[in-house]
Amino acid sequence: MSDIPGSALSEKQAAAARIQAACAGLDAEATAKILAAFWGATGSQADATPASGPGPITTHILDTANGSPASEVEIELEKWSSDGQWIRVGAGKTNKDGRCPGLHPDKLEPAVFRITFRPAAYFQRLGQACFYPEVAVNFEIQHVDQHYHVPLLVSPFGYSTYRGS
Repeated sequence: MSDIPGSALSEKQAAAARIQAACAGLDAEATAKILAAFWGATGSQADATPASGPGPITTHILDTANGSPASEVEIELEKWSSDGQWIRVGAGKTNKDGRCPGLHPDKLEPAVFRITFRPAAYFQRLGQACFYPEVAVNFEIQHVDQHYHVPLLVSPFGYSTYRGS
């Protein structure tokens, strides 16, 4: 467990959220490298981040075929805009626990969101084929005061998702 006091942890999470927002135009890999450098300089994100991660939208990925969290999987979060386009609002890679803390650090508003998971490289590293190289999950947020956890259970030839807690 981390030895960072709660208020310092909140400040670090807020700083990480500001960094991620500033990286909005970058690809997921570049953003992940910048955040990794930040956490490396200030303390481990895995140690400093609660299990559910900061922000109103969280996720994790479990590899049901291998019985383990899926690490280093690229994830992108988008919001459907009023002009009919997807707008990127967050991105990152899963950590060793299969979680992607800080995916959406901003305040929520009612909207349709899409989380896109890209597990192909993960399964390729394991030497396994991947029938679903990309999994897009659309969901609607109506109650902005609630937490939304959208996990993915994945195997090389199937996936499932649900609203978690």
